[in-house]
Amino acid sequence: MAFIPQQTIETEAAKLLFQYGQAVAPVAAPPIPVDEICESYLGISIEFDDLRSKHGPKVLAATYILSKRVIIDESLVPEDHPDQEGRYNFTLGHEMGHWILHRHDAIAVRDTPDLFGIVANPVVCRSSSKDPVEIQADLFSSCLLMPADMVRDAWRRLGHDGRLNVYEEIQAKESMFGCAVDGLEPISCVVKEIAGVFHVSRRAMQIRLKGLGLLDTNKPSPQLTFSFA
Repeated sequence: MAFIPQQTIETEAAKLLFQYGQAVAPVAAPPIPVDEICESYLGISIEFDDLRSKHGPKVLAATYILSKRVIIDESLVPEDHPDQEGRYNFTLGHEMGHWILHRHDAIAVRDTPDLFGIVANPVVCRSSSKDPVEIQADLFSSCLLMPADMVRDAWRRLGHDGRLNVYEEIQAKESMFGCAVDGLEPISCVVKEIAGVFHVSRRAMQIRLKGLGLLDTNKPSPQLTFSFA
């Protein structure tokens, strides 16, 4: 699979959103109608199934290129699991990333089953995969669901003109109420609010904000004090 620069992926996501706006309806503000883009514009059907029992516990989605189908694991059905809406949206955006970025390469190597398997079989996506094509699809989903201009506009609307340091934000508050810890990295309270606007997970938004240079998750260096006797 050929290397795809980050800026190219960002451009492809923006182009898809623009083309959808021209053909179906303009998208002026978040959240991005990812279901509509997938089905109404790309013509890819969205289905649900128990993928984890069929392909393994880490499988969240599969894309059938030739039949233009995306199958999402039933644990992410938004109507049944509203708390998983952000993960569902990101997963669907990820599969659309495979469609935009990788389908031609997959079809071109239909006689070489090592890439995605036989093309009639699904592109199976596993969580926490470090495969380059999975990383590319993740980035595409991030750019599609959280367009840079919309994120910056929402950031300003929340009263932030520049970069925010997570630790300084937390330290400035009298308590940690409303804040959470994701792994070893604290999630900004502001991230929670803006993630809700875009209907994505807090983790996905935190990563996007860091990538856009709006959020700093590095611990501030301790300030040295000097005493002169």
